[in-house]
Amino acid sequence: MKAQINHYWALVSFYVALLFFRGYTFGGSDHVDLLSYTRYLMQPDLYPHDFFVQQLAERTPNERTALAWLLAQTGNLLEWVCFLLHATATLALLAALYRIAGLFIQRSVLRWAALFILFFPLSFFNLGGNDVYYNLLINSSLAKALGAWAFWYALQRQWAGWAALCTVAAVLHPVAGSQVFLLSAAGGVASGWSGGIRALRGLGMAATAVLAALIPYGGWLFSHYNSAHVSPDLLYEIVDFRIAHHFIPARMGSINYGLLVPLFTVGCLFFWQKSRFVLGVFAGSLLPLLVYIAVTEGLHSPALFATQWFKTTIWLKFFSVVAVVAFMERFLTKKEIYQFQRWRFWEKRHLSLENSILIVATAALMAIMYVYPQGLVGKRTYQFPFSHWKNDPEVDIAQQAAQLTPPDAVFLQPGSVSAFKYFSQRSSYVDIKAVVHHQAGMAAWYERVGKVYGLHHANRDFGQSLYAQSDAAFGQLTARDFLALRPLGVTHILAYRSQVLPFPVVAQNDVFVIYRLTLPGLSLAKAPQPE
Repeated sequence: MKAQINHYWALVSFYVALLFFRGYTFGGSDHVDLLSYTRYLMQPDLYPHDFFVQQLAERTPNERTALAWLLAQTGNLLEWVCFLLHATATLALLAALYRIAGLFIQRSVLRWAALFILFFPLSFFNLGGNDVYYNLLINSSLAKALGAWAFWYALQRQWAGWAALCTVAAVLHPVAGSQVFLLSAAGGVASGWSGGIRALRGLGMAATAVLAALIPYGGWLFSHYNSAHVSPDLLYEIVDFRIAHHFIPARMGSINYGLLVPLFTVGCLFFWQKSRFVLGVFAGSLLPLLVYIAVTEGLHSPALFATQWFKTTIWLKFFSVVAVVAFMERFLTKKEIYQFQRWRFWEKRHLSLENSILIVATAALMAIMYVYPQGLVGKRTYQFPFSHWKNDPEVDIAQQAAQLTPPDAVFLQPGSVSAFKYFSQRSSYVDIKAVVHHQAGMAAWYERVGKVYGLHHANRDFGQSLYAQSDAAFGQLTARDFLALRPLGVTHILAYRSQVLPFPVVAQNDVFVIYRLTLPGLSLAKAPQPE
């Protein structure tokens, strides 16, 4: 029992280290879409003219509905629920990956070393702009935790549990959950093939149940994705403009390919001998990936964008790291220089010196995050529900907007701003960050970005982030430019203080200012509704 308690404490300590080094976000970043939609489900009279929220509302259920609806039931406890779900999902993910690693790595300390490599240094290298862990709660946080356990159940050939986990994961995140289902099914087929039909019967029955549940749901979502005809060339242009790092192989960075392709090669070679199941996972990811690359780059076609198949490489990265560490363990043991046994403190049955150090270090990290919620280095922040971080300039100006602007106000804002929507509860004409996942909405979003920021594929600077480029473009807009946008239904402007405009100031702080988009003699009440 004490050994189990110490193991659980190690999980908690690892999670606290993740929070310290990677931060925790609430309300901003990817929450610009999830939590604004959640707030809308809580109170449908919010965001009456918000382009993103209303696009989602017109197509329900959508890919965000399941989690947003669940969060909407929590009311004033939303911040706490998000944090607790993030903690639960991360701990469950770590526990599953640790257990899977244990099938191939004997020493506990090296299993933790494999997870450390995956979650820290290798988190900066990925294909498709995806990772197994994020520093905020999003749909894929829960789906990947469930997916990791689905892999474990599949490795144990416990197909009923596998089917249930895959189904729930796919409901929460249709792409991530479906990919886990397909990869683990491929692994199951590879490992059971030599046993004939009888060995595959359990997998076949479970897979049939999953497909029976998911095909109607997936068909509904896919019909919305193709709800309007957008030319393939335009769709490819939009994706390349906004989210190329997720979809376009040539935009994913040579350093990522240079590191991960050899790593995946090592993984394939190791599991060729060690596990037919994992080898099947590799084949189930890499063979379709070759087709995806050929269609996307060779034919310059968006036909396979909906699969987002590069997301599958997060699991290859995990298994490949396990392979490397497992090989190292065997090598170190043979050379008789393996001296890590004394560090297996989470398996000891008494409070050792190492255990005491771990507890003190964890408590120290928690104390630092509480005292310095804005972080000590870089842009890392700790936006916990129990921390005092809402003096952040963007959150502060958003809360002022909630008090000083009408509920039907429509804002323009710099492209990098993301927390403003959730905390202000005000509509935006368009957001750079929030993109709906259907073709008609993507085309309309692209048109709006062109109108506001003057950006399109032809003048996109792929040497910098779209957020930085849109911030620069927004900062160059003049009063005449903003007044030209007023007929579109825009009523207010959120700008950085350095952007001085001749409009009435509604609110301001040291970083931001809110202008009312009107001039003397020009009545705001006459502004039309957004298109």
